[in-house]
Amino acid sequence: MSVLLIIWRFNYILPSFTQNLSAVLLDPKCSRTEVQTFFTRHWGDSFVPKDRVSPSQSLPAVLLDHFKKYLKTTAKKHRQCLRAKYELRRTLARHENDTRIDVDDVPVILLDPHFSLADLSTFEAIFLEPVPGEVDRLQVSGKPHAAFVERQPCGSGTSPTPSISEDSKSLQMHESYIAANGRCFRPYDMLQQCLEFYHDLVDARLNNQLALKSNAFWKTVISCGSLSGELTDAAERVAVIRQNLKKVDERLYHRMINIVSMYKIRQQREKVLQKLRDMACLRDAQLTVQILLNQNDYPKALECIETAQDVLNNELRGVTCFRLTFRESYCSLTCSF
Repeated sequence: MSVLLIIWRFNYILPSFTQNLSAVLLDPKCSRTEVQTFFTRHWGDSFVPKDRVSPSQSLPAVLLDHFKKYLKTTAKKHRQCLRAKYELRRTLARHENDTRIDVDDVPVILLDPHFSLADLSTFEAIFLEPVPGEVDRLQVSGKPHAAFVERQPCGSGTSPTPSISEDSKSLQMHESYIAANGRCFRPYDMLQQCLEFYHDLVDARLNNQLALKSNAFWKTVISCGSLSGELTDAAERVAVIRQNLKKVDERLYHRMINIVSMYKIRQQREKVLQKLRDMACLRDAQLTVQILLNQNDYPKALECIETAQDVLNNELRGVTCFRLTFRESYCSLTCSF
């Protein structure tokens, strides 16, 4: 706390304090003894532990012999594990290169859809070496074709010491012949290896792409087959459901409709029959009124006429053939009074 108070009182900051300390230690005016005793002249050197700590009796002494068994067993397995990991990475990298379908490592000039050796610029780019300062069109991402050719394995079955004819032939194949305008042809051997490499590379990429497309095609065919089977089953089930609905329509729905229609017809016929009965009663009522009038029983005749009028106004409202009849009877009855 006192150190913080001193720093706050003299407005010291940490960088300036560090610079002042280094300036004090490197001050040429201070003697070597003062510099060496700068930290111990106030506290003394007794705070530095000089006594050697005795080894613990509970801890065993660990020697190099204790690690020999580990180095013979675990370290060997660890090396085998590292070797297996390295081989796995190489296999995965090789598999990735074998299954690639892109053409990023193929020159653009070889992928041109209008590629033709009859074109002068294309012919010069393929067979002639580039002019100094000109970009080689057979390079891919800044790497010459020779870098790709070096990946090709050497041919087996050849003698390590070629004959003189083979040496002269190889020299001729590696020679660059002068063309027109100071240009030189590419070495035949290097150009052939380069074109063969690109040909094999494009062939492998096409095979990989065809394999992927074939897998997708067969997956689509299988899915279409399963889908057509499901659609066939669905169509059969729909046909069965339609047949059942047709049976229900014929055996249940139409019967219910016929029953309802017959019930309505019966009700209508009952109403018509009741009206016919009422009309028959009214016809008989006319004769009854005439008989009552002949017998001079006027109250009963009036009651019969009122009842007939009530029936005509309520039950036989639409029937008009009896109205005039009872009206004449009523008029004749009133005239008699």
